[in-house]
Amino acid sequence: MRRGQYFSGNYGSALGSTANAANLIARAGATQGQMFANMGQQIGGAIEKYAQNKKEGEAADMQIGAILQSMTPERQQEIASGESELGKSLSKFIDGELSNSKKKALLGSLMTVNTADQLKRKEQMDAQRFLQQQELTKLNTQIARQNLENQRDDRLRADQERKKTTNFLNYMAQPGPAQIDPSGPDRNSVLRNMRAGKGATPPARMVPGPSPAEQSVMSPEAKKFIRDARLQKQPMDKVLPMAKQIDQQIAQSQPKDPDPFKVKQYFDESINKMRKEYNSLDEVKAFKPVRAAFLKVKQSAEKPSAAGDLALVFNYMKILDPGSVVREGEFKTAADATAWLQKSEADGVAIPAPIAQAIRKLKDGTILTDAQRKDFVNIARKAASAQFAPVKDSYLQYRNIVNQMQLPESLTLPDNYQMIEDELAGPISIESSSNAIKTDQGNYTIPGLSVEAQ
Repeated sequence: MRRGQYFSGNYGSALGSTANAANLIARAGATQGQMFANMGQQIGGAIEKYAQNKKEGEAADMQIGAILQSMTPERQQEIASGESELGKSLSKFIDGELSNSKKKALLGSLMTVNTADQLKRKEQMDAQRFLQQQELTKLNTQIARQNLENQRDDRLRADQERKKTTNFLNYMAQPGPAQIDPSGPDRNSVLRNMRAGKGATPPARMVPGPSPAEQSVMSPEAKKFIRDARLQKQPMDKVLPMAKQIDQQIAQSQPKDPDPFKVKQYFDESINKMRKEYNSLDEVKAFKPVRAAFLKVKQSAEKPSAAGDLALVFNYMKILDPGSVVREGEFKTAADATAWLQKSEADGVAIPAPIAQAIRKLKDGTILTDAQRKDFVNIARKAASAQFAPVKDSYLQYRNIVNQMQLPESLTLPDNYQMIEDELAGPISIESSSNAIKTDQGNYTIPGLSVEAQ
């Protein structure tokens, strides 16, 4: 169905012609468009105003918060807990119930209060600084006054010290009591006395004695230096230190007494060194087991017994051969000694005939005869004496060295030297055994020694 024209038909005489009707319709449309345009502006303005109000509110919130933060907690509590309009407005602000205009009013009140507080704090700080400045000024005044007093006291003390020093130097420079001239009378004095009829012997000439300064030093050189300087009227405050220095140089050039501690240390070290050196000599070390074996030989021979004869034979062998590997445990019984003898002979070891014969007799239950014991003791004595000879020579040599070093012999060298000589030279009493069997030993020779049977 076809739609007709929008503005068709008869609109009354008031519209007039079609042109008038169109003009009226156009103006109505323009009016309606303007209305919508105004409405858009109003809405836009409302939105912009809302945004502006929001921005102003946030700015006021920040400013109020900043002012509250600048206040002391006590001041914030005082405002918030009060019944004033300011406290009520602050409570509403905290609850979010204030409009922007009220916020601005609250901001202005807080700024006024904060400014007053700052002024008050500034006045308090200024007053405190003023008091501190007064105290500081007072303290500085006291310090300056004390410094002046100290300087005055220092000057007084310095003057007194200078006066004391001057008096001391004058005292040190003045000549001592008069004394007789050590150089004796001069020729003119003798002639004067002879002309005056007083004889040729003049009175002693008196000369000034040494000054205290000369007496304060030790060396003749320093004394002469002071005496010459005093005659030349040199300042004593410079002369004395130089004389002391001369004295010190001369004292340093003189031999000093040794340090007692170092002397004792050297003494002890020398004793230990010499003792260790002597005891480490080969002949001294080698003789120790020889002496021990010889003492056992003597002890075994003095009281005859089968066990004693075993010990005698064993220690006799140790004297002849100190480096022997024979152990004392191998001579506890006659059977042990016999087994050792058989093994040694089977190994080709040369065993002295008297020892082999004695061991074989012990196997039969017999013991050595008195003559055999005497032979063993004599041979053992000679062998031990032969090995003691180099020990004796070393002992005498070291004793001379110790005496030259002024070391105590009793602390440095063993004190059993004479005892050993007595042991080797002294008599040995051998008791006679009741069951001794006399045997013919014949002649036998031990390297270095020749012994005949009794």
